[in-house]
Amino acid sequence: MALSAQLVSLHENSDERARLRFRLSFATSARADGMDMNGVRALVHDLSVTGCRIETDASLEVGDTILVELPEDPERAALVRWKDQSMLGCEFVEPLGQEQMVRILLSAPVTPANPMDEALVHQVSLGVQPDYDMLAGVYRALVDECRRKGDNLLGVRVTEDGEVFAMIAKLH
Repeated sequence: MALSAQLVSLHENSDERARLRFRLSFATSARADGMDMNGVRALVHDLSVTGCRIETDASLEVGDTILVELPEDPERAALVRWKDQSMLGCEFVEPLGQEQMVRILLSAPVTPANPMDEALVHQVSLGVQPDYDMLAGVYRALVDECRRKGDNLLGVRVTEDGEVFAMIAKLH
């Protein structure tokens, strides 16, 4: 599956199931489990190890089980926990592993919604082949700094030798 995503921010929920959520956007497909339904187009808007928020025109309801296509995991079962028009909050039946989560996040190429002058974008090293805990900690601090400065965290890129860089648009 070809992944086209933009990693743009993360936040934590304040409820009891608070998890690190990475906000991103990539096209995928989803299908209802046990229904005679081909995969329909869906857009993943955020992802955590326990679930995702997707947008789709499919006729799905709270309580339905769907199969969501993720990189290296062609059919991840998820329960629809909430619905708001075409937006669905889904909880994975089996959580993603942290290493799989890192692979998904690091496969997201930087694709700014509004192309800008490369001179306004700079890179900050996040380390070489980081594990989930290290990536999450450094990235969380970087998001906070970008918010404080009014900059835009565009995403991450990975070099051939495994070094991870955050791409930041300097807006001020």
